[in-house]
Amino acid sequence: ERDMATSVEMLKKRLVAFPESFFVARDEKVVGYLEACRWNKKEFNYFDEIKDFENHHDLEGKIIYGIFMAVDEEYRKYGTAKKLLEKLLDYAIEKNVDRIQSVSGNKKMERFYSIFGMKKIRELPNFFKNINCSLMEYKL
Repeated sequence: ERDMATSVEMLKKRLVAFPESFFVARDEKVVGYLEACRWNKKEFNYFDEIKDFENHHDLEGKIIYGIFMAVDEEYRKYGTAKKLLEKLLDYAIEKNVDRIQSVSGNKKMERFYSIFGMKKIRELPNFFKNINCSLMEYKL
């Protein structure tokens, strides 16, 4: 699998930009995180259109976009990712948003999101350079 993680500097920037929707799972160390922003962006086709998440972030936005989620390999299969998504859902309900969206670049994550209740709403050909993705959505 291709590593799509971002830099520590970018994560710090996003944590400052939207701390209310940046969730961290910890044990004795950070074992996972989920970063998300709120916006009203209804249409996009490529990562380059949305990659400056801080500029699209709107605290009144009715859509939560899950930017990235990562869980330490050692902590997978223990429900860590599920707990992070549940925190995001709790936040979405509390803020009365309409939907949660995320882009999946592989079938494994697409299956995981669908178990959580997200539906594939459309294909995003070449979302990342030469990587086809799926836009997943959970309507509240």
